[in-house]
Amino acid sequence: MLTKKYSWIAIGLLLAISFSGCIELRKISLYDGQVQDVALPKPEKISKVVAPILFEEDTVDMWGIVDDSCKSFSLTNETAYKGETSLKLSWERQGCKWVGFGMGWDGWSGKDLTPIMKYAAFEMYVKAQKGKMYGLPMVFTLEDYSGVMAFCYTANKYFERTAIDNEWQRVVVPLKAFNDEGEGIDYTNIKQLQVEMQQSGSVFVDDIKLVFYEEEPQKPWFVEATLPNPVKLPQVLFDDNFANKNGWGLFSDDCQQIEISNEEKYDGNSSLHVKWNNTEECHLVAFGSNWNKWKPIDISPIRNTATLKFFMKADAPKDLDFTIAFEEFDAPGKITLKWDAAYAKPAKEGWKRVEIPLKDFKGQMNETKTQHLAFRLMGRGDFYIDNITLEN
Repeated sequence: MLTKKYSWIAIGLLLAISFSGCIELRKISLYDGQVQDVALPKPEKISKVVAPILFEEDTVDMWGIVDDSCKSFSLTNETAYKGETSLKLSWERQGCKWVGFGMGWDGWSGKDLTPIMKYAAFEMYVKAQKGKMYGLPMVFTLEDYSGVMAFCYTANKYFERTAIDNEWQRVVVPLKAFNDEGEGIDYTNIKQLQVEMQQSGSVFVDDIKLVFYEEEPQKPWFVEATLPNPVKLPQVLFDDNFANKNGWGLFSDDCQQIEISNEEKYDGNSSLHVKWNNTEECHLVAFGSNWNKWKPIDISPIRNTATLKFFMKADAPKDLDFTIAFEEFDAPGKITLKWDAAYAKPAKEGWKRVEIPLKDFKGQMNETKTQHLAFRLMGRGDFYIDNITLEN
């Protein structure tokens, strides 16, 4: 006889078997989402997260402060940024496998740096033993208790001054600058900070600790002026000089004499005097200009609406032999037009007004990468040209 308790168990098993033909069992995951990188709030004090002092007055919890054939590391009272002692470090890395020292601060306990990774840096004060050092060849290495490491170089941008000199200065190494090269260091269980020496040097180091740190925005040492829109019409390419003074071909030799001259001018103070004799010995006889400080110019928005306009003075314009071209950066593409005196209309005092629609230029090029406007000269000739513009 089955007891009452086991009878109910048997009934339950029979029901499960009877329904097994119409019930599909599926695996389900408890969580199908992705883990988000949630920024931890900035703690009130670093000391509430981790002991901040790595070196102050003694070498407790440190190793490598010894002399050998590659280095001379010692605790000294010769000088100090704060207190009475500092570290005196001299080294020559050549021929040595590894040179450096380490700090397991806070009694070599496992240290969780994750709450301060975005807000803190290792700070130390450094000065040269003699002369100046225009770099500090040290690599900071964090190591966790499984042996995985992350690295950061003491870059010059983290110095107070451009060089390590004979006065104490602050050097910082931000925690967020460390790179573990994809090995996955455990920042919740940090064992020590190692300082590896590269090349050679001799410095004093003092007061190594963790501090709150926010990197200042980098100020560019050179700010280039914003250029005006190069296809906003009217656009002046030459008046008394080329736009931005970015003309080329202005020189004299046996093939050409091209110069800015005040002998003739349509208006203003000067014009461009173009005189040439293109013989078989001449390689390139030409002049031109980029009016956008040698940055590519996209002429496609004005290709069908703009006109190249200039004023010319010549004894016989119909006898001149040259082409005008818009040419492309980094490729042979161009759109070009052969000079035709039919474009020249009378102006004043012997000058002719020339207006050439850009749509008259023929050829193939990437118009978004226009390099310059070029005048390529054949045969021989002599004329003045002034007030080169692009207009509606």
